[in-house]
Amino acid sequence: MFISLKNKWFFLPLLFLFSHCGIELSSKVHKIHPIRGDIVEAVYGLGTVESELTYEPTVSFPLVVEKVFVQEGMAVKRQQALVKFRFASSLLAPFDGVISHLRVQAGEVASSKGPILTLVNLENRYVLVSLEQRDALRVQKDQAAFLSFEENPSQVYKGVVTSIYPRGEEFLARVNVESLPEQVLPGMTMNAGIEIDSKKGVLLLPVEAVRKNQVEIQRKGQKKNIEVATGISDQEMIEIVSGDLELSDWVLIPEN
Repeated sequence: MFISLKNKWFFLPLLFLFSHCGIELSSKVHKIHPIRGDIVEAVYGLGTVESELTYEPTVSFPLVVEKVFVQEGMAVKRQQALVKFRFASSLLAPFDGVISHLRVQAGEVASSKGPILTLVNLENRYVLVSLEQRDALRVQKDQAAFLSFEENPSQVYKGVVTSIYPRGEEFLARVNVESLPEQVLPGMTMNAGIEIDSKKGVLLLPVEAVRKNQVEIQRKGQKKNIEVATGISDQEMIEIVSGDLELSDWVLIPEN
């Protein structure tokens, strides 16, 4: 940088200020104090609403459909006739529910290759959460869960993990939810979090303040890096388990 004699009186005091206050022209630093508070660590996955009761009847050999008593979207009662076959008994509903898929019509031949219809119960529902392997390793039965729809994230539904198991290459956690509105239907998806650990009244910092177990602080006007040990994290804040960190310290966080 060239400084003309004409502007020397302006630039020299600034250079003196920068060199004695540790201010860098090329970067900005955000300063915060550590806080004490509560923190919850969770793993996250995509959940799908499932029906506790689903009925998909099949036939052992081809049968002629004589009459169909239902249609898709129709609510039926237990023991209500669904389909009548020629030279065979009628198909009855094993429980109250709604016909979500009807695959035959009167006069057709019902094939043994697939279900004739799908009947679902809309009252008893649960959520099946798909997890990454590293997260599934941390999930256990009876852990608390919280779920919400992407369209309305402020409405949170509470649940509990009742089982975790593999299905093919997937790792699934079944979550029973305390109460779901009637309009929540099987097949809908929800954002799910499963609580792994929680602590109260611990020392916390933003995650970005800790780099390779080091925190840069300013104490009584002096800057220094301190070594810290960390605990659980909620992806925004992280627990500081040990280290020479005081609530009165300024923690310096470079702004990206």
